[in-house]
Amino acid sequence: ITASNASTYSWNTGATTSSISVNPSSTTIYTVIGTSNGCSKTITSTVTVNSLPNVIASTSQNSLCSGQSAILTASGASSYTWSTNSGSITTTTVSVLPVTNTTYTVTGSNVNCTATSIISITVNANPATPIVTQNGGVLTSNSTTGNQWYLNGVLIPSATNQTYTVTQNGNYT
Repeated sequence: ITASNASTYSWNTGATTSSISVNPSSTTIYTVIGTSNGCSKTITSTVTVNSLPNVIASTSQNSLCSGQSAILTASGASSYTWSTNSGSITTTTVSVLPVTNTTYTVTGSNVNCTATSIISITVNANPATPIVTQNGGVLTSNSTTGNQWYLNGVLIPSATNQTYTVTQNGNYT
């Protein structure tokens, strides 16, 4: 803060120079008395301190399968800028389609103050499509685990083994 046009200066901070450097933690009023030729004048200057926004990034899914999208949402500020593979996006929410594990950054602003938040999305590989072979009335998946058998698109309860013995005609998957 700089005062001018006086011979001497007296600040409420105790300083006696024409300029002072301040770093208030809250809005503060600074007063200076300038004196020249026996005459004084008092001037005040208010330094307004705006609080940092508490920016929070959240997502609909922190872990997803390859090919799935997620919605990222920001809160805690009045405006936002997301850094994504598509460039900068200035909305509260953004839809992303990561192809690998990805970290996204959002910067939130209130007045002239900014803060950032990051969020990570884990992308899991999709399992390989199993190959099914038929030997008579027995179906066999080449996958040793993770099987679920279906008849005409309807889940067969408890049919989760690598093999399944056909009980009726239809389309098995």
